[in-house]
This record gives sequence, C-alpha cells and structure tokens, in this order.
Amino acid sequence: MAAKLTIVDAKTGGPLSLGQPIIRYVAYIICTLPLCLCYIWIAIDKRKQGWHDKLANTVVIRNTMNEPVVFDEMRGE
Repeated sequence: MAAKLTIVDAKTGGPLSLGQPIIRYVAYIICTLPLCLCYIWIAIDKRKQGWHDKLANTVVIRNTMNEPVVFDEMRGE
C-alpha cells in the first residue's frame, strides 16, 4: 500500500478472478525454493513479471491515480 502497487489480470488489466490470488500465492512459495531465482527473473523480464505472476497470469502495476479532494462544504457539513 505504501508503494501504491496493485495486482491486476495481465490480459484485461482488471480485477483478479477468484483463483488467481490462490495460484499466485502457491506459485510464490514454490518459486522461492530454487535459491529465490524468481526475484532475479523479475529484473530480467521485460514486463517485470515473476514466475508466480506468469503462472497466475497477473501483473503488478503502480497505481498513480489521484483521489479527488473532498472539502467539508461539498459534503454538506
């Protein structure tokens, strides 16, 4: 949350389906076993996807969307 990162579907850019976070979590555990090579892969990959992202068909994006400012006058207070 501090880095404003969001995990989205790699094909649509929309929210994840029910199974994608489960697949991503299980794949994340498995991918860290071979000497954490999945982290090195992230640096090499052009889409910056780890093996767990590729298996779950997800991608991590930076959420740069600004939230609108709501003043007290606009809320009717």
